[in-house]
Amino acid sequence: MTSKKSTFRNLTQTDAPLASILRKPLSGLRIGSLLMLLVATTTPGCLLGPPIEGLPQEELHAPRIARDLVAPPLDGVIEVGIVDECISQKFALGRVSDKNVDDNLVVRWFLDWNGPEEKEDIGIVRDANLPSTGTVDRTDPIPLSYNLQLDNFLLNEAEPHTITVVVADRVLLNDVGIGFPNNEDGREGQYDLYQWTFFLRQGAPCTEPRL
Repeated sequence: MTSKKSTFRNLTQTDAPLASILRKPLSGLRIGSLLMLLVATTTPGCLLGPPIEGLPQEELHAPRIARDLVAPPLDGVIEVGIVDECISQKFALGRVSDKNVDDNLVVRWFLDWNGPEEKEDIGIVRDANLPSTGTVDRTDPIPLSYNLQLDNFLLNEAEPHTITVVVADRVLLNDVGIGFPNNEDGREGQYDLYQWTFFLRQGAPCTEPRL
């Protein structure tokens, strides 16, 4: 019996500070202090999380023209019937892909264009928009095709001619062939291009023969 009283007395003496705290009325400040002490002693790790950093910029990807789906295919010299025999010749891209699925693409068609550095007589014949579809592949046939109306151009039958299509991820400037402003973040625009070279030949096939 004596040993039990001694044990109880020793525990009470050891825990006297805590017991005295618990015996006193708790004010709001004291309650707050106890709650903070409880959280600090029971929560693992650091109380404050790391600072939130800004989201990384999306990586820019250039649009890509599917070379194996263009029409007419580039499997040799393309010959188109002469103006007296043909009304038009259609050139088309079967598919364009862009990993930046939210990009609204711009499609520009040129006739007899000499390249990005050309400043005069740039030969823009059509601009079209290829809006975002939320998918990588874009197959809208309207902006991805151009019907060259042969009646509208004085094409030399002795020289080769070109049809060039540029697909860019932003609006193109009208005074430069494929120039375009940078994004607001200063990053450059991305584009891909494809070019057909053709000759006008008597008796050659065309999309729309003259009846």
